[in-house]
Amino acid sequence: MAIVTMSARLGVTAQEPGQVPALAAWTARWQPGRMTDFAGFPEAALDFYEGLESDNSKAYWTDHKPVYDVAVQTPMRALVAALEPEFGPVKFFRPYRDVRFSKDKVPYKTHAAIAADDAGQALYLQVGADGLMLAGGLYLAATDQARRLRAAIADDRERRRAGAARR
Repeated sequence: MAIVTMSARLGVTAQEPGQVPALAAWTARWQPGRMTDFAGFPEAALDFYEGLESDNSKAYWTDHKPVYDVAVQTPMRALVAALEPEFGPVKFFRPYRDVRFSKDKVPYKTHAAIAADDAGQALYLQVGADGLMLAGGLYLAATDQARRLRAAIADDRERRRAGAARR
C-alpha cells in the first residue's frame, strides 16, 4: 500500500509506508518504551489535516491512515503520556464524528484533540490544518475562587487601559 501525500510542501507524490521523507527520520525516533518522549508534531500532521479538509471521505482516510498513525496519533499519545504525571488522566478524542443525528454527515474530525480536567480546572489542546490551539479554563469555581478570578481579570483590564492611555 502506498502513501500519497497531500501537499507540495513534502515534495512527495507516492511512497511505500515508512518511506515518506518527511516522516522517515521522524518515525525513527519512536521506539517501543519511549512513548513519553514527546518531540512535537511533524509538518506532515498539518498536511494530513489540510488534505482531510479538502476530501473528508472514507477513501481519503483509508489511503492516508498510515500518515495519521505516525504524524498525528503517535505524537499525540506521547504527549498524553508526558502530561498525565502532572495533570492526571488525559483524554485523547476519537477522530470519527458521530453523524447519526447530524445534518452534516462529514465522517471525520479535521483536528486531533486532548483534554485534561482536575477539580474544575481544564486544559484542551487541538492540532489541525490551522496549527495548534491551547485553551484552559475553570469551571465549578468556589465563590472565593470566582471572586479572585474576576478581580484578576478586572485588574488586568485596568493595567491594559492605563498602558494604552500612556502611549
